[in-house]
Amino acid sequence: MTMVIPEGFSLVNILFGGTAVPRGAAITFGVDNGGQTSNAVTSDVIGALTVSGLIDNLSTSINTVMVRAKNGPNATGPFAENPHVDAGAGPAAAVVPNTAGLVKKSTALGGRKGRGRFYLPGLPEGNVDSGGSIDSALVTAINTDLATFLATLATNGSPMVLLHSDLTTPTLVTSLSLEVVAATQRRRLRR
Repeated sequence: MTMVIPEGFSLVNILFGGTAVPRGAAITFGVDNGGQTSNAVTSDVIGALTVSGLIDNLSTSINTVMVRAKNGPNATGPFAENPHVDAGAGPAAAVVPNTAGLVKKSTALGGRKGRGRFYLPGLPEGNVDSGGSIDSALVTAINTDLATFLATLATNGSPMVLLHSDLTTPTLVTSLSLEVVAATQRRRLRR
């Protein structure tokens, strides 16, 4: 499903690397770019990542690699990428690459169109039990980081939004929350 990126909005990818994700991983979300260029948007996201410490609770075997942003409209909007290397600070051993934290994006709208998600790679293996439950202290710490990340994006002038697959105006994301059970996806392992 292709997301429509209206003018004034950007699609952002934070790319991850390291031994925890040998073929890479990414989280994707939209932002209201407030008329900024892609370079400004990537700088806003890097600033929010740094302030929030979002990667600090992840395994040391994972690190951010780059922030990419594609401005709308889809066909003609500019594209930029800025390198950003920041390593996790948690225990070295990470869960297998097709297992990740499921982060829910919530908005003020109800229904399926009013919510989204992304997968947070690099959870420390010792914080996920054999049933997939994530240690409550880690969930609390990551949720605090997610709240700071969301707030810092807004403060930096690039609030997070849900992009849609139709021409509907993107919807402001009001909260991010990590599910207490790790998510798996067979298709996550790329060839």
